[in-house]
Amino acid sequence: MSGIAPRLALCAALCSAPAVQAQQNDGIDWQRSIIKAMGKGAPDLNAPSIAVGRAAAERAALAAAQRNALRILESATLDDGSRIEILLRDDTALRTRIEGKLRAVRAAKTRYFTDGGVWLDIEVPFKILPPRIAEHLRPPDLAPDAGMEKPVPDAGTEDLTPDGGARDLVPDAGQGDGGGRPR
Repeated sequence: MSGIAPRLALCAALCSAPAVQAQQNDGIDWQRSIIKAMGKGAPDLNAPSIAVGRAAAERAALAAAQRNALRILESATLDDGSRIEILLRDDTALRTRIEGKLRAVRAAKTRYFTDGGVWLDIEVPFKILPPRIAEHLRPPDLAPDAGMEKPVPDAGTEDLTPDGGARDLVPDAGQGDGGGRPR
């Protein structure tokens, strides 16, 4: 009996490790000047064939990756300190142009699973973005407000580790699209 619980915990940890690693790779690669995003597509279990279900999963994964790339871009800062999210909220024509550019991006890496699920990564080069954004993107350490402290988190979302440092108890679901690892 006592040997089952540790084995289950180990199995759960090993199964969740690839999902955590994939989420950490999303973001902006400032050295290569690209936005990296991942999307997951679940298989259509009612599809008439495996190929049709897998094609639908690929389309869903690509759409999720494109949405995630837009979210990553929105969180970026321009050289004047303003966030792209505010710029896109105020200028719908610019947002539409960016969404169109993101729809043209194709998968850089695709992972297929035995159940028909698909994970894929996309890379969006800065050069395909409108010049109004691409020429003014700046890494967080070069932005004017880089010296500002982080806002205080809500109560209950942080815990202190034994060495006194804070660790986050709430998983970051901002980059995901609601799905866990396909089985």
